[in-house]
Amino acid sequence: MSGNAYPPLPLQGALCRRGSIVLGWPTPDEFGLITALRNRPAVRRWFLDDRPLDPQRNEAWLSGGMDRPREALLSIRWEGAFVGTAGWADWDPQLRRGSFGRLALDRTRLSAMASKATAPRNGIAVEATLALRDYGFSAMALDRADTWYVAGNAFAARVNRIVGMVEQRRVVRTRPGGAEVGVIELSLDRARWLDLVERGC
Repeated sequence: MSGNAYPPLPLQGALCRRGSIVLGWPTPDEFGLITALRNRPAVRRWFLDDRPLDPQRNEAWLSGGMDRPREALLSIRWEGAFVGTAGWADWDPQLRRGSFGRLALDRTRLSAMASKATAPRNGIAVEATLALRDYGFSAMALDRADTWYVAGNAFAARVNRIVGMVEQRRVVRTRPGGAEVGVIELSLDRARWLDLVERGC
């Protein structure tokens, strides 16, 4: 692959699925749900930029400001209902590399659905991340996927461990307000991904 040409990915609709979990581009009826989820203190504390999002500006970004497919904020849907987000940034098709994350789950919506549907064996977050991991290395032709999470986020640590990400280093980053936070950086290369898939992981 040469230049900045991207593999032909759909720029609307569903992108990938794993069992009852589907990841796809957000629809207008989900814009408000996405912003509200991202603005919850329990969610935004784990983002490097932990400032609340402006609803109108975020809706404009979701509807037309997102630089698809270089970056993506996808909706996670379980049994057809919105339950969270995941995505990537800085996808470089020439280097065959991208940074994945943006994972957030709407635990209120999940709790409301718990009595009506059976959750996947590994949980929603893990199954969604596995779907996105496999999509990255297959449809996006990645050689390497990178990610990071804020130190102390046990939820992110568990998800990354299960899907096979390997810790690379620990660094300190500065938030927009000036506070410093520890960050764990991880990656997964194509050879390890192929081995994980072969072993059914």
